[in-house]
Amino acid sequence: LRGQEVGRISLVAGGDQRFRLNITGAVKQFDLAGKSVMTIWSGVENGLAGPWTDPEEFVPVSQQHLQWPKWGQYRETKGKAGEPVDMPEAKELQDLEAAWASTDDKQERTRIWRRILEVNLRDRYAVVEPGLVNVHLTNHLKGTGFHYAPDPSSQGACTVGGNFATNSGGPHTLKYGVTVNHVLGAQVVLPDGSVVQLGGPTEDPPGCDLTGLFVGNEGTFGVCTQITVRLTRDPAAYRTMLAVFNSVRDATQAISEIIGAGIIPAALELMDQGIIEAVEAAFHFGFPLDAAAVLLIEVDGLEVAVDQEAARIRELCQGEGAREGRSANSPQERSLLWKCRKQAFGAIGRLSPSYCTQDGVVPRTRLPEILDFILEAGQRHRIRIVNVFHAGDGNIHPILLFDERDADQVARVLAASDEILERCIALGGSVTGEHGIGVEKISLMNRLF
Repeated sequence: LRGQEVGRISLVAGGDQRFRLNITGAVKQFDLAGKSVMTIWSGVENGLAGPWTDPEEFVPVSQQHLQWPKWGQYRETKGKAGEPVDMPEAKELQDLEAAWASTDDKQERTRIWRRILEVNLRDRYAVVEPGLVNVHLTNHLKGTGFHYAPDPSSQGACTVGGNFATNSGGPHTLKYGVTVNHVLGAQVVLPDGSVVQLGGPTEDPPGCDLTGLFVGNEGTFGVCTQITVRLTRDPAAYRTMLAVFNSVRDATQAISEIIGAGIIPAALELMDQGIIEAVEAAFHFGFPLDAAAVLLIEVDGLEVAVDQEAARIRELCQGEGAREGRSANSPQERSLLWKCRKQAFGAIGRLSPSYCTQDGVVPRTRLPEILDFILEAGQRHRIRIVNVFHAGDGNIHPILLFDERDADQVARVLAASDEILERCIALGGSVTGEHGIGVEKISLMNRLF
């Protein structure tokens, strides 16, 4: 919309990559170039709107959304030119109210929940709204020397509020922790309608850790309307490697050896042959299609330390039967490797018209057992199951492939899923690591507790 003229409204770039809406004259026309005023104004995301020239007098877009169409907020304020801003007439207000009540404009309202409200690099925190897509915060922080550590594989689509609700993990949370470890505070609305501020930008506020209690509640305690997240300094160096194995069991044994040696990689992910087939067809990275499994391993830290850790990991993988090891030799290769991993679920469409992703947790040392059981369950129920998961913390994601148009396949997938999660419990784990309980797993709660 930069510089684009729409009727009598002009959108121009602000100085901090935000948009500012300058009204060039009195706003009396409701339908401008086929777009309602509401649609145009709500499209100015993360920006300031109004006819004022003094930045302190600008009304935030969110306030306009909340007050719309009560134009009392837009009193006759004079700009530099000294010309008053005309108020809409009664008929136009009725038209605006009708538009605001329409389905499309209701969807527009949600845009106010997607903003980054504050970034404070000196104190290492950011305040965001729950509808902000996770990767948008990542992109906003690029070049600052800081990042938001939780990075679910669905990072390009999932929201910070959704991560807050289910305590999401991600590849790099092996070293840096899950969402709860990076939430400093939250503004929440309780079931009685009261608004409460939990925690805040300071570390370890006095009293009970109610913020930690609220993270992962899946909406059962209330809903969050603002989240204060911790920002983490970017590591000085990365080493990203791929270890290729002829069996899944060898790969899982290598995982235990790496952790047992006292090395905590930034990320330690496993993809089996089915996933390798899908991502190679999608991204053409050069994965060996005859491999039973690959480990994607990343270490980060000081430049003087990462080479030593990477060399030790290669030795441990070779000791567990790794037939080949590769390293990303450039930032572009590293980015492509992580693209393959994070978009693996999207690539599954090449294997099956439908799939069901499960989410369980077992102790790391029990990974070989649960993977053997997943294979057996797939054979028993005549369902193909492929695996990609956060191997370093035992968070498995078996993906059951089927055709949802076939009722018999649906029944077999549900039965296999139930057995896999019950097995996780039997092995000392849980029925969820990061996806939550929701409606699907509520029947398993009395078996877990």
